[in-house]
Amino acid sequence: MRDDDPRKKYWNENYVKYWQERVAEACSNSSKIINGDAPTSSDEVWNKLLNGNKFQNGNILDVGCGWGRFFQMYIEKDLMVYGVDISTEMIIASSKKWHDHDRVNNIQEATAEDLPYKKEMFNNLICIGTFDATFQEKAINEFLRVTKPGGLIYFSGKNIKYHFNDKAALAAEVGARKKGHPNYFTRTNDLLSDLEKHGHKVAKSYYFERRGDLAAMNFKNSMPEYFYEYFIVVKRGKNAGTIGSHYDEYSETFNTIQSMKN
Repeated sequence: MRDDDPRKKYWNENYVKYWQERVAEACSNSSKIINGDAPTSSDEVWNKLLNGNKFQNGNILDVGCGWGRFFQMYIEKDLMVYGVDISTEMIIASSKKWHDHDRVNNIQEATAEDLPYKKEMFNNLICIGTFDATFQEKAINEFLRVTKPGGLIYFSGKNIKYHFNDKAALAAEVGARKKGHPNYFTRTNDLLSDLEKHGHKVAKSYYFERRGDLAAMNFKNSMPEYFYEYFIVVKRGKNAGTIGSHYDEYSETFNTIQSMKN
């Protein structure tokens, strides 16, 4: 992994403490850490979503594993657990907590765009709350490379076009950019179409129209014209293929609002 990757420094600066605090307040009505923001999604929310989409037997790679937040859930499903994270501090925290568990096989410092595993190694791969901070074209092709044919890939992200009156979403986009938070928006329909064109199957999809809808489990299974976040389950096809670039640094919503001001 490149030590000069600018994202690495960002994720190492107090992010373990920050995210643990955000998760701890997940069941509140609004965030006190970021005043007025919608709460982040709780473990209960992700347990419900993932329990509705059964993992395959075998192993799982958690990309952006953090401090091992979801490892216990994977262990309870009898999976052999692997984890990677770009942050040295996150890897130190997860390794300290899970180093002696017989079902946590391997935890490494690595980026989503350069996974340190051989091809077709994993029955399941999951990337929650991380894909929108990656260079998505490289990341999705790495996900496909290391997942077995017929294996399942679970990932969440932010859509390129959300409602113009979603003030919380707009504030989050602007705020992230001001503090240098890596933040990329997916042309979701184009990405899913490209995956299917290459023989992969979109097994399940969840679309959360507004910021905060994920935490509230308020979703649609059919893609609306405007939505803020998504959670997708993809069944990997026989051949990985090469998926193109379907993301941008700025949302269409932000760009449109800016053009109207000028």
